Amino acid sequence: MIVTFEQIRTAAEEMNVNLQHAVWCRLRYLRQRIQQEVEELDFWAESECPTAPVFFNRHMDTITKLAREARALSLAAKEPRKKRKDDHITVEQIEAARNADIRALIGFDRQGKATAPCHEDNRPSLVFLSRVGKAWCPVCDRKFNAVDWLMETEGLTFPEAVRRLAA
Repeated sequence: MIVTFEQIRTAAEEMNVNLQHAVWCRLRYLRQRIQQEVEELDFWAESECPTAPVFFNRHMDTITKLAREARALSLAAKEPRKKRKDDHITVEQIEAARNADIRALIGFDRQGKATAPCHEDNRPSLVFLSRVGKAWCPVCDRKFNAVDWLMETEGLTFPEAVRRLAA
């Protein structure tokens, strides 16, 4: 079954999976299927079976279809996403989002720590850096402003995070 890029995008959105990861998984699957078909084709090419040409043609057709899908998928994944009209955000909105207080989004405890979203956290490791107004995870050395936090924890795009914070 040939799967289009749009079908992968829809499935990734429905399952809340990163689109690049979904495309990569599909391409890996296609490469494995092509390898299996080639191995079976080699088997039939070496056999003395009178029906080998039938199997040979079937495998070549399958390999060709899988290769076409992989090529189309690779090209579609490299195309820049078309901008939607609702993706437009203003400089003022971006500035307001950057100045948003991240403490309103993160529930820091009394010691000023919270659970980090970037890794498994048994003990809270995320701390608030008051001097720069960002949250910092010393375990993986990542800093989050309010926009980064929404993008990481809720899977929002940059324009969506900016719009939510600037509202």
